[in-house]
Amino acid sequence: MNRKLHIFLALLLWSLVTTGQNHEIWEIQGNGNFSPFSNQIINTEDNIVTVVNDNIFNSFIFIQTPDDRADADSTTSNGLLVRLPFGLNVQVGNRITVSGRVAEVNGMTQLESADLVLTILDDNNSILPTPVELNDNFPSGIPATVSEFEWVEGMLVELPQAMTTAASRSNGTTSIIAGSTRSFREPGIPFPGIPGLPVWDENPERFILQPTALGQPEANGIPGGTPLSATGIINDDGNIYEIWPTTYQIDLPAGPAPVREKNENEVTVASYNMLGFFETEPEYQNRLQKIALFITRQLKSPDILAVQEVQNITVLNDLIAVIETLDPSLDYTAYLNLTNTGSFPINLGYLVRPNVTDVVITPLGTDEELSIGGRLHDRPPLLLEGNFATTPPTPIKVLNLHNRSLGGITGGSAGEVRTKRHEQAISVAFMVRSLQHENLIVLGDFNAFQFSDGYVDVYNQIAGTPSLGAQFEVEPVLVDPLITYVDSLPPNERYSFVFGENAQILDHVLSSSLEGLSVTGFEYARGNADYPTFHFTNPDNVLRTSDHDAPVLFMELDNIVATTTLSGNPEATLSLPNPLSPNDPITINLPFSKNVNLLLYRMDGQLIAEKNLGFLEGGTTKLENPFSVDMNGLYVIRLRGVDVETSQMVWMGRFAR
Repeated sequence: MNRKLHIFLALLLWSLVTTGQNHEIWEIQGNGNFSPFSNQIINTEDNIVTVVNDNIFNSFIFIQTPDDRADADSTTSNGLLVRLPFGLNVQVGNRITVSGRVAEVNGMTQLESADLVLTILDDNNSILPTPVELNDNFPSGIPATVSEFEWVEGMLVELPQAMTTAASRSNGTTSIIAGSTRSFREPGIPFPGIPGLPVWDENPERFILQPTALGQPEANGIPGGTPLSATGIINDDGNIYEIWPTTYQIDLPAGPAPVREKNENEVTVASYNMLGFFETEPEYQNRLQKIALFITRQLKSPDILAVQEVQNITVLNDLIAVIETLDPSLDYTAYLNLTNTGSFPINLGYLVRPNVTDVVITPLGTDEELSIGGRLHDRPPLLLEGNFATTPPTPIKVLNLHNRSLGGITGGSAGEVRTKRHEQAISVAFMVRSLQHENLIVLGDFNAFQFSDGYVDVYNQIAGTPSLGAQFEVEPVLVDPLITYVDSLPPNERYSFVFGENAQILDHVLSSSLEGLSVTGFEYARGNADYPTFHFTNPDNVLRTSDHDAPVLFMELDNIVATTTLSGNPEATLSLPNPLSPNDPITINLPFSKNVNLLLYRMDGQLIAEKNLGFLEGGTTKLENPFSVDMNGLYVIRLRGVDVETSQMVWMGRFAR
């Protein structure tokens, strides 16, 4: 029997045993979320098998209309899932005719295996339909009743370029987005929102990579923001669309880069939510090691580190001990305000290096009440006041925040949550107004985006900057807005947290206009938000020490740093006893002959005395102390000449010894 006769008889048999009318796949799919033929038996003729999964527990194929017969309507799919009895010998590239009952299972249109009749029309490998390209333009990300993914349900697609939007899940799946940019939280209330207020579309262009659905290898431990490419089939699991890859490639990054090194005369102030850092947790020793690594490697040991979610001062002192084993040159001092001692005792504190002096910490707003009853600040803002050790000293104030979270912003407790977030923000704004003319930095876990969430605009209320609008309107508290630094970052770096598989900023740094300090940079120390949780208990790396990345503000000191040798030509030295009495000798070493002066300054920068030493030969010169001070105190002696300047901080007085 020749092949044409065989096909004719197969089709004749088909017409005798089936009762449904023939329909193209796009007719079966329809242009809505569900097939117009649901629960009906239909025929669809001469389509190409694109995928075969012949598994005893889960046997299925995908079929698709050949390119030359596909409809011109981009809103209807040309692909279809067909459930098979196990053992049918169907191959990719076969052209088949099939009859079966249409069903909607978890949103996926398919033909059920019961009552199924399948005929192979051509067992040669046909050319597969051209995959639909998913990219920056499609899907568009515009929310709609019928998702654009529905238009390609069951069809072959390709992703020449895609990006993971969050770390891979424990089940091996990963949230992704087509194109070159990951998904971010945007302003507003989730779609459809409330009329008159900002609306966020919830990034409907996100979907899921299900690596093993068609037998491809597992892909565990993928960080957020990782590039990938893939080809495969679009599936609907009822909650979110997935790609079941026939091939994929993931370009794993080398690892999170630390923040840059400080330049000479720079200082850094940083914030770090430590995610419930308790001495009572089973992995306490491991976490001490991990967090110490994160501070020294990723954060580069900031001069002032504001911390959140710490149990008590013991935890911080234990942490300092581990930090000093990693870098013996570090000498942090811990400060903590113990306001939470209950079942989840998360508190605010600081780690401060010795170049910050005269440190005082004060909790603010401890007695403030919420208008609807109860305590306003469960974690009162913690103010640090001190001075960078320069000549003269450079004052610094840091306000450490950990505001009410977004949990419960909708639902039964929404009114209380929104009210508390709003009133806390107003309270902090008044604190800022009273402090903002004193070198103020406001930082911490704001639990708020850099824009309105549509209900409350915490960030702009505190910063005094314009708002896009919110259900609770921003009140005009600040006359002079704070300086914001997030906009200095590239758009793809504007995040410190990942929630709902969307990158977002919760951890912020703001400042007043600064005197004696010039901001030179702003970065986030990475290693937490993008990485899977299984890293959490591994003490040998800096990954996932918390769920927050840490913001770092770099500033250059305008005044001279007050260290043992404060500044100058390293070959010009000033040697003297410390403490220094009026009759003690001073030794000067010059690399070459020079006319020089000795100057005496108080620590507030005021010049007390000056002595012209005249022309000194290169080499060592010893002379008596030319200064006489009637009272004890800390001073700076400066040797100055053309191309020569060096200084030393010293205790002076008649009774210095």
